[in-house]
Amino acid sequence: LQLIEMAPIFDQGKVIRESLDTLLQSGKIGALFAIAVLFFFLRRVRLTLIITLSIPLSILIAITVMYFAGETLNVLSLLGLMISVGLLVDNAVVVAENIHRLHSEGLPRRRAAIQGAAEIALAVTMATLTTIIVFLPVSLVKGQAQFFLLRLSIPISVSLLGSLAVAGIVVPLGVYLTLGGGGRGARTPWPPWERFTGAIAWLYDQSFGRLNEAYNRLLGVFLCHRLDLVVLLALVLAATAGIAFHKVKIVETQEEERSGFDVSVRLPQATTLDEAKVFFRSLEKIVAAHKAELDLSGYFVFHVATHGRIQGWFNNPRTKPKLTPRMATERLLELLPKKPGVTYLTGQQSERKSQSRRSQYTVTLYGQDPDRLEEAAKGVEELLVKVPGVLGLQSSGEPAPNELELVVDRQRAQELGVNPSVIAGLVGFSLRGQQLRYYRTKDREIPVRVRFREADRETLAQLRSFLVPAGEGFVSLDTLTSIRFGRGAKYIRRQDKRIARTITLELE
Repeated sequence: LQLIEMAPIFDQGKVIRESLDTLLQSGKIGALFAIAVLFFFLRRVRLTLIITLSIPLSILIAITVMYFAGETLNVLSLLGLMISVGLLVDNAVVVAENIHRLHSEGLPRRRAAIQGAAEIALAVTMATLTTIIVFLPVSLVKGQAQFFLLRLSIPISVSLLGSLAVAGIVVPLGVYLTLGGGGRGARTPWPPWERFTGAIAWLYDQSFGRLNEAYNRLLGVFLCHRLDLVVLLALVLAATAGIAFHKVKIVETQEEERSGFDVSVRLPQATTLDEAKVFFRSLEKIVAAHKAELDLSGYFVFHVATHGRIQGWFNNPRTKPKLTPRMATERLLELLPKKPGVTYLTGQQSERKSQSRRSQYTVTLYGQDPDRLEEAAKGVEELLVKVPGVLGLQSSGEPAPNELELVVDRQRAQELGVNPSVIAGLVGFSLRGQQLRYYRTKDREIPVRVRFREADRETLAQLRSFLVPAGEGFVSLDTLTSIRFGRGAKYIRRQDKRIARTITLELE
């Protein structure tokens, strides 16, 4: 270990801490804006403070439930809590404003608090449950997305339930304690404060006050022409839906959200590991020499004998904000050497049929034989990358692994009465063995596997000499099968009862 040097390439903890700090800072700013907006509309300090108090109380309830549910505070759960900040004040605003209205109309403060909360309890409860029922089903999504959606839905749903409890218990009590003794017996405010609130009231009247008056007049008109309103809303909905479906693009990742680039490199199959090492060392020197030009804070080069990847991530904050990930990828492809048999791939291709990005174009080939289809796809790829305007191909992931194929002579096997599944079982048993029941002792269970000794299954000749039961006797495996080496398919995608092979092009 003394001869091994370790250098940090990428510190994910630093990125996570930066994300958490940014998220918390954004949450604080959002809370301050929420307080300012509440005061602008209410223009009452005590009422604003009581409503604002519902935010930390509701979040505290959510964090308590998350703790007992085994959840942690991470980027996703904090994002859920920040999203719910704007939703938590709704119930408190309605309850507090109703209590204050009843008290202003002359009811005693105790009676105003009880009646004000009771009048709208059902409406507030239904509104909260309606919001929660939107977030809860997303946690039932199966697959990889469930992990992310669950961390968002739990904090939002629990904090909304907490805000309902706070609005029904804490807010009426707080308003009761801060209201004056009589409905209209408030003391004279401090003159500078009165001028300040008067200025805010004048600003409200000139903006939202006029908007409210216009809304009331418009509402009066459409109440007399209800059918016209329905037709108008239907036309507006149809127009906006048509524009949205045609103009709004659906993408997996927004171009501006990418924090770097990822280029895959394919080498000829005959390339040795030493040759690949020399080639990727030259690529690494190119990236290092243009690190400042590409606005990189770091890069990573990985390779095996026949393929590898070049990843780079931008400085944070960016020193060249106008340099997009696509521009950086185009520049890198210009710098990388062009050699026969070497292919550079950008990004990861998707098997989705829809071409949702103008910067991509997908070609789908169909056939019945996967081997011939793959050969045809390779030829088409070589032609398409030469077309002007094509930046490169998108990678479909790691190359398929090499495999040893045993091809069964069906006619010979039928003559000898050998089922091909028996051959498959023999090969699998020979190489992997067979799992038996656990051997149990007093304090533990020991797994047991039966298989050939390693010395009896090291070579291909030993595999071909294995005996297969045939009728009343045995025959060797080499009399029933022929051996060939090939590259296996990672998966076979079928569409319309045909094998499909997609080629995704990255356009300039």
